[in-house]
Amino acid sequence: PDFTPSSKLLTIGSILYVCVRPAEDQITTKITQVNYFVLEHNAETPYGPYFSVVMGEPSTATQVTGLDTRKVIIGVRMPDKFFDTPTNMIGTGQIILSDQSLLRSDKVPRSFEFVVDIWIATKNM
Repeated sequence: PDFTPSSKLLTIGSILYVCVRPAEDQITTKITQVNYFVLEHNAETPYGPYFSVVMGEPSTATQVTGLDTRKVIIGVRMPDKFFDTPTNMIGTGQIILSDQSLLRSDKVPRSFEFVVDIWIATKNM
């Protein structure tokens, strides 16, 4: 798959795919865990946040694939409530990184937080 960052307008069907990878210059870094991933509307709505991964455990509507590699995909089956309003969403998450370099003396896992802006084209538009 193409992991090139994109700012194109998205039309989301029933599954949202989020691709996460380390920076290009971090060639020995692998993603060992998705610590959390939360989706929420970018404005006041009657809906609360949707927690798709909590404490490293995906919800029943979420799949995480590619752990212990440089490219992880989080697939989330979105609840209908997210398509009932034209409000954009924000996804926030945290991954745990591990450096596999033989030259590094510190093998302590590091965390990295990421944010995804999701522009919604809803059923009602």
